[in-house]
Amino acid sequence: MTCYLVALTVQNTSRQTVRYRLTVPSSKYFRVLVDNQDLGIVANPTRSLSPGLSSKFDVAFLFESADDVPPDLHDKILILAENSPPIEIPLVAKQPSPHLEFESLIDLGMVVLSNHAAKYVNVRNTGSKECSFHIDVDSGLTCTITPKDGTIPALCETKLKVDFNALEMGTFRAIATIQTTHEKQYLLDISAVVVEHNIELVFPAADGMEHEPVKSLAFGALYNGETRRLETVLRNNGPHPVGYQTGISLTGRPFRLGDDFISPEDDGEYEEKKKELTVTPAEGKIPPYSSTVLTFVYKPNMSNPAKPSLRRRPSYSNNKQQSEKETSITLKAFASIECSDISQNIAIEISGTAVMPQVTVSPSTFDFGECASGARVDMIMNIKNEATLPVKFSFNKIAQFASHPLKGRLDVLQSQNVVVSFVPAQLGRFQNALQLDVQDGSLIIPVHVKGAATTLGEKKELVGGPDALPNDFRPRFNFVSVDDIKSHKKAPKSSYQRVPPYEIAAREGKYDKAQLSSIENYLTGTAAVDEYEFQGTNNTHLTYCVNELAERAHHRETYNQMLSQYRHDRLLKQQKTNQEAPNPVNIGMTPQGGIAAPELSLPIADEPLWMQSSLRNRRDSGTSSLGFDENKIIKKKFKPQPMTQAEVKDCATTLTSDQLKQVFAGPKAINFGKVCVHSVSKKSFSVTNDLPHNIFVRMNITNELDELQQTTPTSQVIPPGATAGFDLTFFSRVEQVFQKHVHYTINGQHNSKLLVTAEVVPIRVELSTSLLEFAFDASDLRPQISQEVVLKNPGNSEARFNWKPEQPTVECAFQATPAQGAIPPGGSCNISVTFNPRYNVPNQAVLIVSVDGGKSTQLNCLGHVVEPKCVVKEKRIDFGTIAAGIPKEKRLLITNQNTVAATVFYAEIEPTIAGLAVRPSVSALMPGETAELCITLDIHRAHLLEG
Repeated sequence: MTCYLVALTVQNTSRQTVRYRLTVPSSKYFRVLVDNQDLGIVANPTRSLSPGLSSKFDVAFLFESADDVPPDLHDKILILAENSPPIEIPLVAKQPSPHLEFESLIDLGMVVLSNHAAKYVNVRNTGSKECSFHIDVDSGLTCTITPKDGTIPALCETKLKVDFNALEMGTFRAIATIQTTHEKQYLLDISAVVVEHNIELVFPAADGMEHEPVKSLAFGALYNGETRRLETVLRNNGPHPVGYQTGISLTGRPFRLGDDFISPEDDGEYEEKKKELTVTPAEGKIPPYSSTVLTFVYKPNMSNPAKPSLRRRPSYSNNKQQSEKETSITLKAFASIECSDISQNIAIEISGTAVMPQVTVSPSTFDFGECASGARVDMIMNIKNEATLPVKFSFNKIAQFASHPLKGRLDVLQSQNVVVSFVPAQLGRFQNALQLDVQDGSLIIPVHVKGAATTLGEKKELVGGPDALPNDFRPRFNFVSVDDIKSHKKAPKSSYQRVPPYEIAAREGKYDKAQLSSIENYLTGTAAVDEYEFQGTNNTHLTYCVNELAERAHHRETYNQMLSQYRHDRLLKQQKTNQEAPNPVNIGMTPQGGIAAPELSLPIADEPLWMQSSLRNRRDSGTSSLGFDENKIIKKKFKPQPMTQAEVKDCATTLTSDQLKQVFAGPKAINFGKVCVHSVSKKSFSVTNDLPHNIFVRMNITNELDELQQTTPTSQVIPPGATAGFDLTFFSRVEQVFQKHVHYTINGQHNSKLLVTAEVVPIRVELSTSLLEFAFDASDLRPQISQEVVLKNPGNSEARFNWKPEQPTVECAFQATPAQGAIPPGGSCNISVTFNPRYNVPNQAVLIVSVDGGKSTQLNCLGHVVEPKCVVKEKRIDFGTIAAGIPKEKRLLITNQNTVAATVFYAEIEPTIAGLAVRPSVSALMPGETAELCITLDIHRAHLLEG
């Protein structure tokens, strides 16, 4: 019996003396003690307590370890005071027992059909004793709880994993019972709602209206270069967020794997086609029971060099026999929306027609002739739409020319007259081209215009004032025809040339016409013109006289003729030497004639061809991948969440397809290989950001990926041009073949995944040999012999081993040293196995090396020992009575009766007695040999020896 005491203090807090009395507990296990006396046995009088004073009592609990004692004992003490209600003091005593605390209601929420849902429950033992439990679940349920059995120490906790497999639609509910060793039962209420998870593509609709599903999208007919957008709504009809990816197939069939890969024969045409039809956003993530808008954009581009050019001159556009293939292209494509999370693919057909504008202009050139500056000349141009769709047109503005109206619209087969005007604002000849822009640049037709302003016109009077009417501001056209322009054209005038002074002198009659027939006569005639002609002037030293001017002109003419003659002679000489061969290709030689061409021998290539190309081009081609090293752990880690305002903005940006190509993540598959149970393995998954801004990458390690829960970090903000590493840490408690996908998101919107595989094997050790044989040499006098065996750990986890014989209850002649220890991953340990032969002990045994959490390995040991046959004639030696301190010897003979092999014997005294010795202690006897043993007794005190 054990006694527990608790002090009880009663204090008078009033201003008067109070009389009170304590009642005794009714249970036999509780006592109230006053001065170590039980109030239930001694007198219990009424007591008085002065103001402010207190009295102390002891409440005792007597514990008996009997089976009939309940685990919880309850009682009470009443304090009866005068003029006040009684005060009740509860008494509670509990035996040391376990007590489990956990959340009994487990709501798994909405679970998608054919999927798994798991939840962990923390069970804590708040009692003072360990608790062994067992969980019972009704058979036939698709819910499992692991572990089903276990032991929780006091004040410790464990985790229970509740795994539910949704196989049927509707509400699921189950009750699991937790049985403990103290016959206590706890209940786990498990509930879930199984729903079907899918996505659907519908057309937008007004509030309250039913959405129509999208089966096909028709863009209709539109001009080349125009952009048409069709909006659709992608809805997530499930309780979990899903990621989606879109793809476009231009091959005339639904999207298949490999349609995005570029063929070397496409020559860039396929990439140009893909730009015509796009989907935005190309990928993303939809929250539960939410929707997102997908916009399909079609912008045809018919200016591909591989196709016949449709941008031709207007003069050729009047050909009425152009086929429809030259003016329109029909679009037939398929769009695919793939959701890998729920394995659903939506395919829709997309159609449309790209039309090239067909506009004719007549005439295409305008010659306005001559017009006075400030005046105007107007002519009429006709524009006609010969396409199957209405078109818009506009003219640009150029100096000195104008068009009216500047822009307009033409229906199908409609024509319209446009006034083209020449309004020169200055003198000169002008030549330019008006650009007729059809359908916002889909077709541009140049209209050539020219005109000349040769004279100044009348000055215009500005129109304005309150009396001006709208008609006063309208242009006053001056229409002319082509015939009018031709009739008003004049003959070309000769260019103006200044008359030389000697010709002026000849015209004035100073020389006759015969003297002007040649330059020589002219020069001789000018000799009469002397300086007297200029007498009376003051500038005679600043000019040439007439004969000097004529001489200079003759000199220039002579040199010009000489240079012309030299040029003529040089060209004539070159024509004689530079004659073209009659057969310039073969240079007059016979093809394939003469000496045989040498053959170039190339070395045999032992390695693949190395091609110098950028990583981005190789990534786009899909033929190779970046060299990611999964075994290289990147030590530098970045911040797990965006902190600054700029980082928050960058990490919330939706990336385009071209931007996603600049984010390199890999490797796409990580194989941990063979790993041991309870071992920790790490591989690196790296993400490189080649964008000019930050990105936010998060690894979605769900509860289903219990083996990867130790992965760090789970998110990083990657700066521009940096590479971040995620340390994927694999840890498994059971043997399995692991193959699961790990999803990761970029900026919380773009979802991707990588494949993680591993083969979990038990921890094991390998022996360098499975058999050890022991044998003594003829000259070996040792009582035991040892050999070494190497114990190797091929796994990636530390292996703790322990040696023991196969039959621990039977005495064994073999012993391994060290008997226990630990081997690091990939390491080895030398084990010494000793053979100690003894009488009636087998010389053959099996040693077992056990590994914690792994499989055991056997080592067969075999000892070769010749059976000894030694005989001692004297079975008893009697020293008799001797004096203490005087040594005495006795001798006995030992004979080897083995006639084949020698025998080694060991002589010892058991138990060891001081003063009693035998020699030799060890020796070898040849076959049939007899040896003598000497036993010496030298004891210095009185003693009786027998045995």
